[in-house]
Amino acid sequence: LAIVVLSVIPWPQAGTTYVQLSVGNADAAVVQDEGTVWVIDTGESATLSTYLHQRRMSVDTLVLSHLHSDHTDGVADLVRSGIPVRRVILPEGAEDQAVDAEALEAVRLLEASGAEIIHAGRGDRFSLPSGEAAVLWPVHGAVRCGQDANVYSLALCLRLKVTPAETVLCSS
Repeated sequence: LAIVVLSVIPWPQAGTTYVQLSVGNADAAVVQDEGTVWVIDTGESATLSTYLHQRRMSVDTLVLSHLHSDHTDGVADLVRSGIPVRRVILPEGAEDQAVDAEALEAVRLLEASGAEIIHAGRGDRFSLPSGEAAVLWPVHGAVRCGQDANVYSLALCLRLKVTPAETVLCSS
């Protein structure tokens, strides 16, 4: 019984790790900072959900850089696998761009699962245990509707303190 119980409890995480996964035409990144998990894009396969499930990880924040299916198709696998996603960060105006219908459905799946949806733009900042994530693009109030979603893809800069030095990760 003890082995069964221990097999479903997440292992405690100290420090900061960054893992880049190859998940089809796009990428997915997993940043684990003192037990807080941020995921940047999901790719177009079950690779991300398998990675998270094997490590018994839930997602505190999922950043979807833009709503093309090569960045969002893994969302359905997350939901199907029962991996909780607490918060989703989208670029401002994400749903108003030329996007894939499957990507819009992915956002609806996340909403239906109870995830908080946040639209972000330059100057928005989000706290992590050892640092912060700052949104660099798009600019609030300057997003035009109907553009290719890549034009207003969310650019994010993570500034994390990693002993012995500070690490800066920027993604777009």
